[in-house]
Amino acid sequence: MTAKRLLCVDDEPYILKSLQRSFRNDGYELLFAGSGAEALAIFEQVTPIQVVLSDFKMPGMNGLDLIRLVKAVRPRALGIILTGYADVRQCAAALEEKKIFALVHKPWDRTLLRRAVARAMEQYEIDAAAGGAASTDADK
Repeated sequence: MTAKRLLCVDDEPYILKSLQRSFRNDGYELLFAGSGAEALAIFEQVTPIQVVLSDFKMPGMNGLDLIRLVKAVRPRALGIILTGYADVRQCAAALEEKKIFALVHKPWDRTLLRRAVARAMEQYEIDAAAGGAASTDADK
C-alpha cells in the first residue's frame, strides 16, 4: 500500500505548525515546504504526493502557480488552496475550471479542511484505479 502523502506549503511557519496539528492523527505522511520552490524540490524527490495544500499568497510563487507546475509533472496530483477573502475571485475561477480540487478560506474550520483533504485523497485513489488524468510513472 502506498503512503498517502500530503504536502503543506506556506511561507508562515506558524501556519505550517497549525496544519501539522490539524493532520497529525489522520494517517497521512506529512511533508512541509516554506515556499513554492521548496515544494517543487520536495516533489522531485518524493513520489507519489497525492495532495498539495498550499497558501495562495506567498512571495515568489503563488499557490495556483505552484499547483499548475506540480500538475505539469504529475497530472494526477490534486491541489487545495488556502486563501484569504481578498484572493477569492482568482481562486474561485481556478476551482470552477477544475485547476484545483478545493478552495478553503482562512481562517479555516479544521473539520472542513480535514474533510477537503480526505475527499482529495479519495479522489486521487478513484482516479488511480480508473487510470485517470494522463498518468506518468511518477504518479504510480
